[in-house]
Amino acid sequence: MNQEAVAKALDSAIAKAAEVERCRLIENSTEAEVAKGIENSLCSLSRLQSNKMPDYRDKWLPVLYSTWYQPSHINLTYSMIKAMMGQRDSSNLILNKEGKLCVVDFGCGALAMQFGVALAVADALDRGETIKSVRIVSTDDSQRMVDMGNEIWRHFNKEIQKDSQLATLAQACGTIIPDTPTNSVAYRSFAAQHDEDVWLSAIHVAYESNEEKVKYDLSLWKKKTDPSAGFITSYVANNALLKSISPFENNRYRFADVDVHPQITMSHPPEIDRWRRKLYSKIAPHLDNNGLVRGYLNGKPVSWIWRDARVHIYTRRR
Repeated sequence: MNQEAVAKALDSAIAKAAEVERCRLIENSTEAEVAKGIENSLCSLSRLQSNKMPDYRDKWLPVLYSTWYQPSHINLTYSMIKAMMGQRDSSNLILNKEGKLCVVDFGCGALAMQFGVALAVADALDRGETIKSVRIVSTDDSQRMVDMGNEIWRHFNKEIQKDSQLATLAQACGTIIPDTPTNSVAYRSFAAQHDEDVWLSAIHVAYESNEEKVKYDLSLWKKKTDPSAGFITSYVANNALLKSISPFENNRYRFADVDVHPQITMSHPPEIDRWRRKLYSKIAPHLDNNGLVRGYLNGKPVSWIWRDARVHIYTRRR
């Protein structure tokens, strides 16, 4: 799979989805109101720098979050799946003979895990592995974030149809069955199919403020799914939370605290950067805290490489 073509398709999809969302959010608003809304949202987003949870209910936050973090988070999820495969006895992506996978993505945000799984499935198809279906159960308390992820996914599927180099990736996306329950307690209605291999992931979901809730919910998901693989990530400064919230700390699972190597190594996504600079130019005259907003929207470019991430990978012993 051509990584440059993948990066181009993702870049274009995120930028186009962001513009759709921007147009929706500015309806019936003055330029000053738009500027204030973006400024407030970026103040909330900046809480991540001190490892605190931003306000995911904020209407501008999903698009601003996605145009900063989504490229690196997709790369992270794809890369950690590749790293997980190196920890297992089998070289196959899916362990069962039926070629069916179910991924429960707890605290899914803008669906970075769904994209990472799609890229890993494309690699598996290139290797000749038979994959019939991949069910992605994505749960999050923020419907706004999930909606943003769905919009990016819609544009991504259009983009990959334009490039013959991504034919296998288009086939991989065709195997994926998205399932987005309305909230994080969707385990109550979840039912694993007997012929599915199951993974459980929690990507950058835990903070001190929600540690106990995340720990409780993950334990319930683990009991419900009995996954063959588990992924838990956080910012390095939140590393102490990882083992605290993990439901995999027992002898049934092998644990690997690994350095995950990026699979997408492009420098930066130019379409996303152009969108961000254009947004800044529109609101700059109306800003009170120009320095903060300029730093986010018109400062250094967005990166494909994640910053300060810790990844714990668990694989079930046979």
